[in-house]
Amino acid sequence: MVSVDLIFALVFYGIILIIFFKTKKRWNIQGILALYKTKIGINLMDKLARKDKKNIILTGITLTILGLILTIIGLSSSQPYFTGIGSILLIIGLLMAVPIKVLGHAGTIIGFFGMAFIFYILIRSTITLIFVEGAESTIAPVLPGVKIPGLPILSFWHWIISIFILALVHEFSHGILARVYKLKIKSSGIGFLGPILLAFVEPDEKQTAKAQKKAQLSMFAAGPFANIILAVLALLFSMFILAPLSEAIFDADGITVSNFTPGFPAEKSGLEVPFTIKSVNHIETLSVVDFVDATEGINPNQEIILNTDKGTAIITTIENPDNSSKGLIGIQGLSQKTKTKENISEFQGKSFRWISMLFMWLFFINLGVGLFNLLPLGPVDGGRMFHVATLKIFKNKKTAKKVWLFAMYLIIFLIIVNFIPWIIKLLKFITGLISAAP
Repeated sequence: MVSVDLIFALVFYGIILIIFFKTKKRWNIQGILALYKTKIGINLMDKLARKDKKNIILTGITLTILGLILTIIGLSSSQPYFTGIGSILLIIGLLMAVPIKVLGHAGTIIGFFGMAFIFYILIRSTITLIFVEGAESTIAPVLPGVKIPGLPILSFWHWIISIFILALVHEFSHGILARVYKLKIKSSGIGFLGPILLAFVEPDEKQTAKAQKKAQLSMFAAGPFANIILAVLALLFSMFILAPLSEAIFDADGITVSNFTPGFPAEKSGLEVPFTIKSVNHIETLSVVDFVDATEGINPNQEIILNTDKGTAIITTIENPDNSSKGLIGIQGLSQKTKTKENISEFQGKSFRWISMLFMWLFFINLGVGLFNLLPLGPVDGGRMFHVATLKIFKNKKTAKKVWLFAMYLIIFLIIVNFIPWIIKLLKFITGLISAAP
């Protein structure tokens, strides 16, 4: 059966290739990188860079106060819509009310905290992969069709839309901060890194190199900072707007399990992931609350009867390593399965699921890529921030370069180690295709 995502991808890239060949002279080709340079958006960057005007600041203060009031009302009365709308207005209001240079400095501080955090996560993940058998890598390629543990498979349109929004917000933010510090923007536009759609802003590198350190740091940090803010907004919208709406559209229909904990009893049960649990010990568990209630008192060495959509399994629990009084069966990636209510059409249900999934991926992709961009790695934003910081700390350019290169090579090594499981999976997939061929 032909994948629908594959058809969408072929049609999309087919149209892109037609446009490319018709406008080939306008594209700048550098290996697998193709850039279409324009002046589009530069005027808007200039306007937003001068947004620190009285009327905009007053509007921002008004939205901040309104958002704070709605958030307090929502939290005190358990009204998620008020909480969600209030939180979103509060963030947007602060972005409008706070001067851009102050936001730039805040982005720099958060950027260095994010750099330390993602560096720690990468080291911890590497140690776990080396010393813990069956451990999963913390980092994963953000590509359609790739199965990331604990998450649904990323569809082509969710991927292409999320990546484009991420790139647009990221690069536009770089451009705004560049114009705040009077740095020239030579061009903007769209491009492709292989099959990956991107947007870009091209500042004058000579001007940027001569700018003050705080200006450079603010500009480099602006992109990841904007992605993290967008991730927070997507999360708030999902939690407080979409989640309550889903209760009016869907009924709970079981708990879906997407993975096993390696070496634990569930893996040996004969069940194949993914499967949906309908009951535990003959107690119906269609919702997350039901499932938690039914499994809360499970003891070690206790037989558990799981009734699933793929049959019934009897599993004997083992002792929880973190709490010897609790039993574990070893399942991961739990998610709520739902079915559309009788008064809601199937089209409405599918449309809502699609939109919900888009906001979920906007959160994960913006947060993940935003943090990854903060790694002290070569030409990415974190690498450039780290280079500026080493020049500020060590003064001597040769010493700063040695520290920067050491950090970069260490990060490259850690990334390679974390990608080994994905490379192995890819090789197994290719081998499976070859062996299945007639």
